[in-house]
Amino acid sequence: LEQRPVAQALGIPLLDPWAAADGIVDGEPGGFVFRLSLKDSWAMARLLEHARARGLRRPGLLTSANAWGRSSEAAARAWISANPGLTLAGVEQLAWGAQTLLPQLQALRAAGADAVILVANEAEGALLVREVAALPRAERPPLLSHWGITGGDFPSLCGPALREVDLAVVQTFSFHGNRSPRAAQVLAAARRAFGLSGPEAIRSPVGLAHAFDLTLILARAVDLAGSTDRRRVRDALERVRGVDGLVRRYERPFSPGRREALGPGDVFLARWSAAGLLEPLPRR
Repeated sequence: LEQRPVAQALGIPLLDPWAAADGIVDGEPGGFVFRLSLKDSWAMARLLEHARARGLRRPGLLTSANAWGRSSEAAARAWISANPGLTLAGVEQLAWGAQTLLPQLQALRAAGADAVILVANEAEGALLVREVAALPRAERPPLLSHWGITGGDFPSLCGPALREVDLAVVQTFSFHGNRSPRAAQVLAAARRAFGLSGPEAIRSPVGLAHAFDLTLILARAVDLAGSTDRRRVRDALERVRGVDGLVRRYERPFSPGRREALGPGDVFLARWSAAGLLEPLPRR
């Protein structure tokens, strides 16, 4: 969010593969910011739809105390106000480096929360998982998480506790069951370059996929522009067509009036398998 006005003022294309606050792109339809990433309003809608489908009626929100958390809270409240059947039980905030999240969890439970929607990164998310797993089984609420927890080695941070909680996380890409030629190509390159044993060794597949696809689109735009001049590349990004990426094929990723390459239909929920691979859940 802080980078956007600087990029606009300097005329530098800002390509966003991993930042979801709606305001990064909203309100700048013809600017220099191009996102191929999740968006908070899409993530919150998918999490809340999943909660409703499971019969969870009073989710509580545990968010980071920053602009990302505020954006996610606004998106959650907007979705709930437009969709009957759910009530936000309460909102609690967490700080980076927190030593415990039990006070926030207890406050949400006291407010009647039957699930916790989490907006956090991997360290705080793993802390919550460990603390929930230590509770009596009947007191462990389902955890529905934004994608920040997939930014590191989350299974290792959680340890055995990960198998003891009901946790799902929003994603836009998975290598699980993915038979596309592009996925096979990228996995083969990752094995050669980094010595990875397989897809389970890629700790943040969605981040890899978004960055890879954006790089393909940028390369195509530079070719179209015939130059690395910033404004010409910005204009060419609006004219890119037919790119086969990891997430999907982009017939036209960007246009003068659209700076979001993905859409709500690209968002799904996933869980970690015993092998540490993020596996998509059937849509409810």
